[in-house]
Amino acid sequence: MSTLVYRPAPSSGAEFRAAFRLQIRVVGALVLREARTRFGTSKIGYIWAILEPVVHVAILSIVYMAFLRTNPVGTSLALFFVTGIIPYFIYEKTAHRLTGAITANRALLHLSLVKHTDVILARALLELATLSIVLILLLLGLYGLGQLINVVIQPLIVMHAMALLWLLALGIGAMNAVLSTVMKSWETIFKMMTRPLYLLSGVFFMTERVPPPFGEYLRYNPLVHGIDLFRSGFFPGYGRYTIDVTYLSSFGVIALVFGFALERLLRKAVSSTAK
Repeated sequence: MSTLVYRPAPSSGAEFRAAFRLQIRVVGALVLREARTRFGTSKIGYIWAILEPVVHVAILSIVYMAFLRTNPVGTSLALFFVTGIIPYFIYEKTAHRLTGAITANRALLHLSLVKHTDVILARALLELATLSIVLILLLLGLYGLGQLINVVIQPLIVMHAMALLWLLALGIGAMNAVLSTVMKSWETIFKMMTRPLYLLSGVFFMTERVPPPFGEYLRYNPLVHGIDLFRSGFFPGYGRYTIDVTYLSSFGVIALVFGFALERLLRKAVSSTAK
């Protein structure tokens, strides 16, 4: 007589973990594919990723030294500009790169395992990883030039600022990825709308020194809080009375929820344009 063996049905928790691990593998594969597509065929992409912030730092340093004689804070003018440009790039580059995330991966989206959110997240993760490496290389370069003497870096604060700016960029970028598929001119419109942010986010000046009421107006820009928070990881006490982490976090969460809600709402329209 055969023996019946009881096999419990897989729990919903086990199914969720299996699905989660599968999506991690999918996103990981997409990150590698994005890296090969962007950097694999030429070394120019790697070089430009490092050279671009260096060019910004060099130009800002020359202009600043031509008109002013004292550093805004600390002893290294180059470090001040690096700590403004890198956090700004984390937002700006991610938000703009995600604009074409869906349209550039139309072929992959025919696979049942690959979703719109996967290609968006993969491109955003690659951008964060690239800029993190660029930051490390720039800091090593400044250290070699003797520009980090007496500088105590607080990595937890730096990573906190990077994470909040990245989440904000991920939400805005998700909206861009969706809107650019249903509105062909959206990428141009978004670039025009956000171009002034480089001048208004405290990249090359201390926002706490901007006189009222203009200083208060600038702080409505969440990037100001992200850049100041990032800088406080290199210059202790920087922005102590002006940084509002709750404000920045709220913007990031709202952008993230709205961005992925928009993707869910317009999924059919996006899928039809991606065919």
